[in-house]
Amino acid sequence: MQYSSPPKETDQIANRLSSPKPISATNGLQIIRPGPLNGGSTKPATHNRSEQEGKKKEDAHARIPEPSPPPPRPMTSVRSSAASLLPSIRGAAELVRQEALRRELDGCQLLAGIWCHGLTVAQLRSIRASLPPTARLLVTKNSDMAAAVAGTRWEALRPCARGMNAWLFVRSDEIPPALKPYRDFQKEWKLQLNDFTGAVYEGRLYGPDDFAKLEAMPTRAQSYQYLLGCLQMPAVNVLAVLRARQEAMAQADKPPAEAEAAAPAAAEK
Repeated sequence: MQYSSPPKETDQIANRLSSPKPISATNGLQIIRPGPLNGGSTKPATHNRSEQEGKKKEDAHARIPEPSPPPPRPMTSVRSSAASLLPSIRGAAELVRQEALRRELDGCQLLAGIWCHGLTVAQLRSIRASLPPTARLLVTKNSDMAAAVAGTRWEALRPCARGMNAWLFVRSDEIPPALKPYRDFQKEWKLQLNDFTGAVYEGRLYGPDDFAKLEAMPTRAQSYQYLLGCLQMPAVNVLAVLRARQEAMAQADKPPAEAEAAAPAAAEK
């Protein structure tokens, strides 16, 4: 049996199906082209190498740890910063006070402590006003006074630096006039408990019971009078002896009659 060839129309349809026409841009459709397989690239090989080297460098830089930034400073308030500076400020203030006390001790002849517990500011002012110019009354801390007199001739007064004290600095050898104003104040206000706690004079410590000796010390004028009296006594004695001798010689030079007449007259005198 002999078959006839298919018609030409069927051949044309088969040819069309086997070789379809590419879709052109004029048909209004977007051409999608497949990309490189396995993440490949359509760029030349030289570009791929340079990119790989750049990535390697970036990876190397990324592996180097960058220096960590400094930790943030803690937040401090004004009160905390002031509290940290407070000890140094206190120490500096103590040194200033101690240095001022050392300057007061320079040229001082007597240093005495007074128990000032209960005394008012007005009373202390009245005591200061009654003191002579060579005396000064100060109220200071016992710790500052103990530190100021340490290693000096006033160190014997350190046991008296307890409680509430006012300190009397006397820059003259006129001791009784410097102590008398406070004694008068004490008697006026009847403050028997607010007595002297101690004093140092010429390196010696005087207790509260020894102040009678300091108050009975002669003043400078009295000392000068005593010295002048001591100097005058021998001269007066010498003058008396010379006068008696001169009178005796004058009587020896007179005649016997005059001497007899002078003798009853001298007896009557």
